[in-house]
Amino acid sequence: MARKPGVLLLALLVLAMPGVNGSSHGMEGLSAEGCSCHGSTNANEASVRLEGLPDAYTPGLTYTIDIVLDGGPAAAAGAHQGGFNLDASAGRLNSHDATTRVTEDGELTHDHPGANQRTWRVEWTAPAANVGAVAFTVAGNVVDGDHQPSEADDWALAAYSVNEGKTDPVAVASQAAQGLLPLVLLGAVAFWFWRSSRR
Repeated sequence: MARKPGVLLLALLVLAMPGVNGSSHGMEGLSAEGCSCHGSTNANEASVRLEGLPDAYTPGLTYTIDIVLDGGPAAAAGAHQGGFNLDASAGRLNSHDATTRVTEDGELTHDHPGANQRTWRVEWTAPAANVGAVAFTVAGNVVDGDHQPSEADDWALAAYSVNEGKTDPVAVASQAAQGLLPLVLLGAVAFWFWRSSRR
């Protein structure tokens, strides 16, 4: 019976601990503000950038975007190195692999397997026509790998605006056809086997 008050006290202490707004499993809602648990201010030593954004997007087309962190503390081999939070004002953000995930609010962030790197590849599908310029905001954390959010870590912010271009029905149809090509080939092979078996 003497252990119950101790367990209760420990549980209350854990519940009373303040939360942090970033983790190795990602973050959301911080793409424009940054993650101050990894340093009180964003430092000049780190930077985050988006590569692959078009000068003007084609409505409905999907683009591959790289999120790149530079500077900050040295990368620790085999340990956490960084993370990000990306938001777009229109269109749809998609994960490219298991290192990233889409949040409940449609933003993108790193997932636990992606915390051991400083570059991520994601996809953005442009919105339908007549939406206008799309704003992108991204926050990046560059961490020292000790699993402790501190002033030794760094974070950075970046913002981009991409104007709407002309709708290119040929490009949109071509991209859709590329996705259907494996299905068409599979169907052709299945039809050939079916026809061969009937002879």
